[in-house]
Amino acid sequence: MPRARRTIGIIGGSTLAIALLAGCAGGPDGQVNAGLMDAGSCKALKRELGRYEARGIQYKADAANRGARLSAKQRQDVRRYNALLDDYLGNRCHV
Repeated sequence: MPRARRTIGIIGGSTLAIALLAGCAGGPDGQVNAGLMDAGSCKALKRELGRYEARGIQYKADAANRGARLSAKQRQDVRRYNALLDDYLGNRCHV
């Protein structure tokens, strides 16, 4: 069991790293969007993302991407997590 958790942790961490790197890439014309949020808003997004990550939602998102069946509540959490991550990366909060 510990080995499976370690593997899941590596996969989840890799997925987050890829998402962060993808957020650093510029748009189709090479332009990077200017940050649209102030530092307080970015902190609020990061705090909420942290709550979802503490509950392991990023692993549920990975499972959903692989086609695993999730409950309605889990799907809702995954959608909210992905929306938060999109906002966080899209507004360049990670920079």
